[in-house]
Amino acid sequence: MTLFIKNISKSIIALAAVSLIFSSCQKENNSPSPLAVQNEKAVVNPINTRVINGNYGNPALGPAAFGTRYVNIYTGAQDSVGAVAYNLRLTSTNNGTIAPKSGYTFKYLVTTTALGSISAANYATATTVTSWGQNTSTTSTPNGWWNYNSTTHVASPVANMVLFVNDGANTYAFKATAIAGQGGATSNRAVYTFQSGIVN
Repeated sequence: MTLFIKNISKSIIALAAVSLIFSSCQKENNSPSPLAVQNEKAVVNPINTRVINGNYGNPALGPAAFGTRYVNIYTGAQDSVGAVAYNLRLTSTNNGTIAPKSGYTFKYLVTTTALGSISAANYATATTVTSWGQNTSTTSTPNGWWNYNSTTHVASPVANMVLFVNDGANTYAFKATAIAGQGGATSNRAVYTFQSGIVN
């Protein structure tokens, strides 16, 4: 009888241990990973806000008056001499024309996909350009990344436009969210706000 009770006790303990392990595994499997959003992992990560301050210049002296702004769209590093580890060059009036560093690939894509959900597949279908500035298109197909209203004198980002720069190792996606001006008629600069991240 004692042996019988001992065997039943061992069986109950073993069953309780298996039940506890199974329950723990279930909890672990039900916990979302830090990148999961309802079973979808982040694609562009992290999303940073980067403010790019253009160089001051006198518009009456032409586009060259603004020089070049060298920018790393991922880190936010920037200067006007190219000493930073940059991946973009901003030139022309108010540094409004973007071009990649020599040897890098620059693309654009008009899409309603949120920046955080942009993928390598989106990059593959994007259009390659050598530089991209003011949108002067009168159709629904833009030919630049920013608009200018000649009546109100207000510049604004083209809606739903995502830009990409690839340095051969990584692809960065970025999107303009705001454009502002500083200064007066004879000395002014543009201030651009972008969201940016690395395409995973």
